[in-house]
Amino acid sequence: MKIIIIDDERYKYENIADYIRRTGETNISWAKSRNSGLRQIREAYMAGEPYDLVVCDNYMPIYDDEHNIKAYGMDIVNHLRARYDDSIFICMSSSADLPEGEYDYSITYNSSIELSSDFNEMIRLAKSKIEK
Repeated sequence: MKIIIIDDERYKYENIADYIRRTGETNISWAKSRNSGLRQIREAYMAGEPYDLVVCDNYMPIYDDEHNIKAYGMDIVNHLRARYDDSIFICMSSSADLPEGEYDYSITYNSSIELSSDFNEMIRLAKSKIEK
């Protein structure tokens, strides 16, 4: 499975990637902002190697190394649903409450809580969506 994590915080990315690796998945990319995430997703589609799973934080900058953080996660979800087919599995992973949206799964991220079961369930659901 090809996975991208879009999150501006390296520590959070590394934690999420570790949870995903525990499920046996290792093809994981990282994007640090709204624009770099959407660019990587577009490039993968254009190359004929689309992502199967997007794990996306809700609050991030629009550009890499920018510090103006806003709720761009739902913008990413809406962008993906409008431009690509529904086969991509989208998981929102945020420590804050999330609005309703067209994402497939959500995880309330907290680095002090063991989240293996949440990520195991996310991978299980993503694989079942891919198989359809």
